[in-house]
Amino acid sequence: MGHWLTRPIPVYKVYLAWLALLLVLFIAAIFFQPRFGKKPALSAATRSEIRSLGWRLEEYLEANGRLPAGANAAIMATLSAEGTNPPAFLSVCQTNAQGEAIDRWQSPFQIQIAGTNFVIRSAGPDKITGDADDLIFNSAANDFVTP
Repeated sequence: MGHWLTRPIPVYKVYLAWLALLLVLFIAAIFFQPRFGKKPALSAATRSEIRSLGWRLEEYLEANGRLPAGANAAIMATLSAEGTNPPAFLSVCQTNAQGEAIDRWQSPFQIQIAGTNFVIRSAGPDKITGDADDLIFNSAANDFVTP
């Protein structure tokens, strides 16, 4: 019998050791994963809602030659009244008790209409309008813009 470092190790024990190591790493990854919060997911969902609302406004513009007038609640009421079936975006876009379209942080979108262009703004996670985390879609640029 040789020294314990020089003895041959059966192959099945090597495989079992690797399997045990992988199992420990898998369990550690489940229980010790970093907690980054929901900000990226909520931001992505809000961007999707803004895009859907923008598409609906563009459809309204094509059908009527103008954009609906008023603030958020009035615009939502106008878009909801179009046709007999509610538009698909209304099932995605959440509204508050006042009938305003709201973002994933429960803040009303700010919708500004200027002729045939519009801007849809979400205050973002901090619920403060006008800072760096705002999500702003500008129809003239047909894209999200930085604050």
